[in-house]
Amino acid sequence: MFLIRTFFWVSLVILLLPIGQSNSSNVMGATKHALSDMDQFCQRNVDICNIGTEAWKSIKYKAAYSFDLAADFAKQVKQANVANYTPVYKAVPKDWETSSINDAAEDVEKPLPLKENTLKKSDLEPAWSFKADT
Repeated sequence: MFLIRTFFWVSLVILLLPIGQSNSSNVMGATKHALSDMDQFCQRNVDICNIGTEAWKSIKYKAAYSFDLAADFAKQVKQANVANYTPVYKAVPKDWETSSINDAAEDVEKPLPLKENTLKKSDLEPAWSFKADT
């Protein structure tokens, strides 16, 4: 399908490119004639335009209905995920009347214990040094 679309658009661009000075007026005239012919299509073929209009209305209705179904489904999924959501951190207010955002949060799971002095002596030495020329 991609190749067909690409071929169509490339063909259209090549068709509209002028060949030379004498042929450019012919191409422009043919393009203007084709556009005016397309503009009068519905005047010549009323039934086809009416069928196309009804088909377009049907497509728009189906698209709107499908979008509403997808939006409702996404809303239900979100609500189900919110109901089953387990927070990693849970705020523990000391007093309900004085709780605020700045209160400490307690981890639902116990955090790993902190280890001190885990660096080696070589880790503390600088990787380079600057010696000024005197």
